[in-house]
Amino acid sequence: VDFHKPNPEPYLKAIKLSGIKKNNSIVFEDSNAGLRSALGANLPTIYIPSNVPTVIEKDIKLDCIIDSLGDLDTMAKVIKGPKLIKNYVDFSFLNNYLVLNSDAKD
Repeated sequence: VDFHKPNPEPYLKAIKLSGIKKNNSIVFEDSNAGLRSALGANLPTIYIPSNVPTVIEKDIKLDCIIDSLGDLDTMAKVIKGPKLIKNYVDFSFLNNYLVLNSDAKD
């Protein structure tokens, strides 16, 4: 791509090359630049903080924030977004998120 994150071009090119519709895609991001890129591409985006501390810029509007993907032993905590049915992010959680984020465009 000619422009890198925070420009939406990396995600737009990936969507185009994959042939997947935007509303059937989910981006997992952990940085301001990545969030700006994904949201600028109008993609459903889940923020998961990494071990590198990040302060999310105030003008970035997130509709799904979780503290981790979780696993059988450690429950993920949903800060904002659909309710978890299991301890971890699974297909059901992701599908519920896509349904809630139905304003994503094809």
